[in-house]
Order: sequence, then structure tokens, then C-alpha cells
Amino acid sequence: FDFDETQIEEIREQALSISREAYSSALEAIAETGEHIRELAERERDVDHEIRSTEREARDISFEKRNADQEDITELEQRKSKLEVQVKELKEQKKQLDKQQKKLKKTIRENKTKNQAKAQEKKRLALTNIKKTLSMSLCDYGAGLRNLPNSESVNFVLKNAGDNKSDVIYIFTKKDIKSCVVGNIDAVQLLSKSVNYHF
Repeated sequence: FDFDETQIEEIREQALSISREAYSSALEAIAETGEHIRELAERERDVDHEIRSTEREARDISFEKRNADQEDITELEQRKSKLEVQVKELKEQKKQLDKQQKKLKKTIRENKTKNQAKAQEKKRLALTNIKKTLSMSLCDYGAGLRNLPNSESVNFVLKNAGDNKSDVIYIFTKKDIKSCVVGNIDAVQLLSKSVNYHF
């Protein structure tokens, strides 16, 4: 029982193209967002370092105040006040960076979900096209099954076609194929009469 090789090659190329496209777009998204997260994390580390350094300087000023005279104390207090303002600003900056990082991670999760949904939809469409092609081929070339007993069936196993990469088996009875060949039913009806299993 021969299928049109052009149709088979078309189906194979379509499935491979969908897989390549999904894989490529996923890699691009991961690389782009990963780089952005690394930049934010690096900026956050720099801000943390500045905060620690500024706080250390403020502590040093407090220590210096104990041994300083009144004139120096006023100057040290002014420096300490400026440092405290700097620490406050740096902490606010760190808070903003943290918010950006959380927002970006949320966007990544949402994009991952969207990409998975798109890939599933493309896979579903490819599977629909494959099923249509199979049923049309059986209607067009089913007359070649003359030697197959009427009680037998024609089975197709589609590898990794189901959810979670499960295989899908389509079973077409000889009786239904014969009905399609003679025009009693069409390819869509033949497909709807088929039995399928996932495993």
C-alpha cells in the first residue's frame, strides 16, 4: 500500500519546521532574558557593595566623633548626615532593581507559558493536517487494499504526536476505507470513524 511520497515528505518537513521554529524562538527568549537578569543582578550587587561601604564610613565617623573636638564633631555630623541620605537613596535604588528583577522573572514565566501554548497549538495544527492527509490518502489509494480481509484494519502510529510526547495510534477499518473509496463517505467522515489511542 503506497502513499504519495511528496505528501509524506511535506508532512515530515512541516513537523520538523515547527519543532525547529519553536526550539529557536525558545533559545532566543532564554538568552535575551537571561542576559537582562544577569545585568540587573550585577547592578544590585554593586549597589549592595556601595551600601555596605557607605554604612562602614558612617560607623567610622561615629567612632571618630568620640575623640574629636567640638568643631570637628559638627563637620563629622554633617558628613554622617550626607552618608545616611546616600544610604537611603541606595536602598531605594536596590528596591527598584529588585522590583525590576521580579517583574522580569514574572514576564519570563508568562512568556514561557505563552510559548508553550503556541507550540502546542502548532503541534495540534500539524497533527490535524497529518490526520487529514492520512484519511485523504486512504480514500484515494484505499482500492489497493483489495487483498486485505474486510475484518482487518489499517493502523498508523504517530510517534510523539500526543501530549507529553505520547504516541498516537489511528485505526481505520477496511470497511470504512472501502466506503470512502466508493464515495459513500468522505475523508472527514472516515477520520471521524477511526479509533485512536494515546500511549
